[in-house]
Amino acid sequence: GDITYVNDKFCKITGYVSEELLGQNHRIVKSDEHDDDFFRDMWRTIAKGEVWHGEIKNNARSGKPYWVSSTIVPFMGENSKPFQYVSIRTDITKRKLMEAEIENSRRFLAGMTDAMGEGVYALDLTGLCTFINPEGERLLGYERAELLGRQIHDAIHFQHADGSPMPVEDCPTRKSIARGQTYRSVDEVFTR
Repeated sequence: GDITYVNDKFCKITGYVSEELLGQNHRIVKSDEHDDDFFRDMWRTIAKGEVWHGEIKNNARSGKPYWVSSTIVPFMGENSKPFQYVSIRTDITKRKLMEAEIENSRRFLAGMTDAMGEGVYALDLTGLCTFINPEGERLLGYERAELLGRQIHDAIHFQHADGSPMPVEDCPTRKSIARGQTYRSVDEVFTR
């Protein structure tokens, strides 16, 4: 696990100069993000001579975390055991930060819609359900998994109040989506 070579990009990402890294154990950049099982799996894989792929969070010299997509390639000796490992890493910190930001926004919006006491669902441009809050599930009698990815019109919005069929082309929700508009109704008929 001791470092025998680093390139300039690795030094730039970590904030260390090569002289500070050479001869050091690779744990010099280790963060506390991953548990022991994560590393046990990685070491088992490369010890068998297999290539390992994964995403690793490390800490730069400054203590600032960074993420890499890593491929570790073992080089096998005559005794069929690895004598050296090469780790090829790509900095994915920006992507991981964007993913975290998206997840935080998703949690925030889900928390808002869960707490508002009104049924809320969202559709994509083709009319497929992409979101429904718990109150929407309760009102409609469906579980989230039953509606996600389904055409809302076919599932719950296919008839008028008198029970007569509502063709999809007459569906006000679908018409609004087609025009790129938000649709909000105060009096709508859904079928549980």
